[in-house]
Amino acid sequence: MTTLVSPGISVTVTDESFFIPASAPTVPLIFIATADEKIQPDGVSPAAGTYEHDVIRTVTSASQSVTLYGIPQFLTDTNGNELHGDSRNEYGLFALNQYLGIGNLSYVIRAFVDLDDTRTSILTRWAAKVNDAANVLESLAQARITNFNLANGFYSGHPMEKLTVNATEFLQDAHTAMNGSVYHAYAFRNTGTNFEADWTSNPLNIFSNGYNQPPAVVGFLGLTGVANEWVTLGLGTLIGTEWTPSEAAQTLIDSAADYQYTQEFLNETTLGNDDAARRAAIVQSLQATINSNQDIRSDTYEYNIILCPGYHEVVDELLTLSVDVLEEAMVIGDPPFDMDADEVVTWGDSVSSDRRRSNKLAYYYPHGLASNLDGHDVFIAASGIALRTWAFSDNQAAVWFAPAGTQRGQVTSVSDVGYIDGILGTATTFIPVALNQGQRDNMYKYFTNLNPIANLQGRGILLFGQKTSQNAASAMDRINVSRLLGYIKRQLRKNLVPFLFEPNDQITRNNVKAVVDNFLGDILARRGLFDFATICDDSNNTPDRIDRNELYIDVALKPTRAVEFIYVPIRILATGADLP
Repeated sequence: MTTLVSPGISVTVTDESFFIPASAPTVPLIFIATADEKIQPDGVSPAAGTYEHDVIRTVTSASQSVTLYGIPQFLTDTNGNELHGDSRNEYGLFALNQYLGIGNLSYVIRAFVDLDDTRTSILTRWAAKVNDAANVLESLAQARITNFNLANGFYSGHPMEKLTVNATEFLQDAHTAMNGSVYHAYAFRNTGTNFEADWTSNPLNIFSNGYNQPPAVVGFLGLTGVANEWVTLGLGTLIGTEWTPSEAAQTLIDSAADYQYTQEFLNETTLGNDDAARRAAIVQSLQATINSNQDIRSDTYEYNIILCPGYHEVVDELLTLSVDVLEEAMVIGDPPFDMDADEVVTWGDSVSSDRRRSNKLAYYYPHGLASNLDGHDVFIAASGIALRTWAFSDNQAAVWFAPAGTQRGQVTSVSDVGYIDGILGTATTFIPVALNQGQRDNMYKYFTNLNPIANLQGRGILLFGQKTSQNAASAMDRINVSRLLGYIKRQLRKNLVPFLFEPNDQITRNNVKAVVDNFLGDILARRGLFDFATICDDSNNTPDRIDRNELYIDVALKPTRAVEFIYVPIRILATGADLP
């Protein structure tokens, strides 16, 4: 209070009206893999999100998603048959669009990977990027020449005027140009370390110069290569060891055109020879993105669901991220695509790197069939189905209500559920599954803990379970309770900050208790808790704790449990018996 020197009035205001505001119920963080450098549906505009990686994007609508990442791509073979389950399909992007039909806020991170490794696409982009690099090379060579002449006072026509670059200068400028235009792309990242070819493995045995042997210029672009004394241009015209800027640009174009027909180029630009190899490369990139992104571990971004649809191998990294954000976010994982109801139970019972157990992780089975933005029916991951349904449930109620059953578990935008039969990476068959009671029991039992997506006669497709994958029986083995606790932890952590550095006395303790009681009382009134109790007084704020500048508020919660099993005992009585 202001000290008065002469008669007057001093009025001060102490704000003790703190409360915990509401927050968005469903905010997912989705890690995705897509093709590089896609085009928007207009066929012209670049899809900017596919020209970057490891960047956190805030996406709030399906139209923004399409602008950033284009239409989700799902592969077909040359006969138009769907490659259901192929590791190069854009499952995460599809899940994002499904969610944005109901939700309005998500965070998206694209991994450094290119799902489009088809030969035609690779060659088209290689030619375009090399042309860009050639233009840069020409400018660099011209600038080098100009700067040399200016520095030495050599005017145009001077006998000592520099007109060309030598081999060393050509190498330096070529690498600079290629690094800026070509090597940064995922598909061509390996070509930067070895631009020399294995000529004995040339698959087509033809080169742009018309010879049966390659042009020697390729050696000029290898980081470990030895510069040759001559180069081949066009159809075999030989020049010396000096290049004009335009000759340097053309040399780069010609040598790159030759290199694209080598076995090494093919090996360096493909994800792998089969789906297993391609999946391994994609998963490695996703794992690197999940593990290395520190911004998403900061307080800047608040999300409460984490998923990477289609890649069950990364769930361990997703759980690590959940721990890093104080377990305030749930993870939705996926089982493998090609397992029937019995096989997925065996997998669910296993101890393996891609089958994890935590009260912050939930699995669903089976996967689904849905219509893409281009109208094609495509195979999608179960985690994306669950995400959309969780968002629907949260909109109808709150995070502490079970996202399951006929009230809040109705699955929309999915025509069928099932799994994949066949060799992944080739044309496969979608097998519909209508889980019967025995199959659902087998999946849901302790401690298999897989949540069925059931196609019930007369009811439609429903999420018909809400277990976490925790391997112990407690209140935290249910999704609604785990999400409730994550919500409470985050809200208390954020909204008790105003009490830091306040006097550690009973007035502050009373104010803290009032804020927490009001917050938990609201959840109780909204059916999230059966009861609660808080203590914040001298009993748990001892002199030792006060001396350590600590304030404790102990909270005991009785979370509301969902009805999952209904028993109806029926007694048959004699006609003359008295009714109870």
